[in-house]
Amino acid sequence: MPRFHTTIVAAILLLPIIPSATHAEKNLVRPPGTTRYQPMVARLKSMLAYDHAHGAGRMGLSSIGMSVKGRSLWMVTLRDPSVTAEQTKKVFYLCRQHGHEPASTEAALSFAAKLVKAGPDDPLADTLKHVTVYIVPMANPDGSEKFLRHNARDVDLNRDWLKRTQPETRAIYKTVFRLHPDLMTDQHELYPSDSRGDFTETVGPLGRAMPQVVDSCMGTQQIVQLSMASEGFHTRSCVIDDGHPARLAHRYENVKGGVPTILFETNRSNGGGRSVAARAEAHERFMTVILRDLAGERDQLLSEAEARGFTIPSGLAPQVPAVAGEEQLPASDETLAAPAPTMGDEGEREGP
Repeated sequence: MPRFHTTIVAAILLLPIIPSATHAEKNLVRPPGTTRYQPMVARLKSMLAYDHAHGAGRMGLSSIGMSVKGRSLWMVTLRDPSVTAEQTKKVFYLCRQHGHEPASTEAALSFAAKLVKAGPDDPLADTLKHVTVYIVPMANPDGSEKFLRHNARDVDLNRDWLKRTQPETRAIYKTVFRLHPDLMTDQHELYPSDSRGDFTETVGPLGRAMPQVVDSCMGTQQIVQLSMASEGFHTRSCVIDDGHPARLAHRYENVKGGVPTILFETNRSNGGGRSVAARAEAHERFMTVILRDLAGERDQLLSEAEARGFTIPSGLAPQVPAVAGEEQLPASDETLAAPAPTMGDEGEREGP
C-alpha cells in the first residue's frame, strides 16, 4: 500500500478514540464539598429568612426563568433598603454557565451571605447604598447537577448568545436587557489540563464596542488586576481585539448589548491541583473588587494596593513619593503589564 494511503487509513482509525474538544470533560468527577442545586436553593432561602428576621432587609430572591429540566434560575438582589435601584449603580454577576465549573457558585454564595450579614460598621454594607447587586449563582442548573459543561440539550450556553436557542440563555439575556446594569461579569474556570494562570478578558479599543463601554471596561480591568495582585491573587489582563462573532456572553454584552462586561477565568491545575475553595476565594475577591470600584471606592482600592508596596500606574493616579528610608517593594511585571490580546478559551477556541 502506498505510504500516503497508509497514513490516511491510520488517521481515520484514530479518529474515534480522540475526544472532541467540547466533550473533553465528560468524565470529570465532582469535587467534594461543591454545592449542588437543591442545597444551593436551600442556602439562598435560608439567607433570605435570616435577612427578614435578623438582617437589614437587603435581600430579594427571584426566579428569572427555567432550565430545560424545569429548574429555576435563581437571582439574588441585594441593596440597602434606604435607597431604590434607580438611585444606585447596578452590577450583574453571572456565574456557572458551565456546569462543571463550580468555583463561581461557591464564591457567589459566600459573597451574598457576607453582604446579607454585614453589620452597619462593615464597609461592605455601605457599598449597598451605592450599588444594587444582582447575582445568578448557577446559570446552568441542569449541567451543574450532572457536572457537565453543557445544558440538558447538550448545548454550550456560552456559545448561544447570538442565537439564544436555549431557555437558560434567553432568560439571562432578557434579565440583563431589562436591568441594563452598569457592569456585568461572566465567571468561568479553565480546563484542568490548562496550565495558564487566572485572567480577565474584556473589550479593547479594537473590539468594535462603543467608546464609553471600552473606557469603562479598561479602567475597571486595570483596577481589578492591581487590587487583586496586591492581595496575592495574580491575574493577567487580556483584551478582545478581533472580529470574531459576539456569541459569548462577555463579547455579546460588550459589543451588542452595550453593557460593560468582564470575563474572569480561574486556573484549576496549578501543578498538583488547585482546590475548589482556593479558586472560589479568587472569584470572591474579584467580585468584591468589582463591587467596591463601582461603589466609588477606586481611590481607596489604589491606596490599599500602594500600602502593600504596589506602584500605582500614572494613568490611574498620581504617584505618591516614598517616605525617606522606607523600603518600597517593586511592582510585579504582571501588575504593570499592558493588557494582552485575546487569549482565553472564552475567546473563540472551545474551552471553559
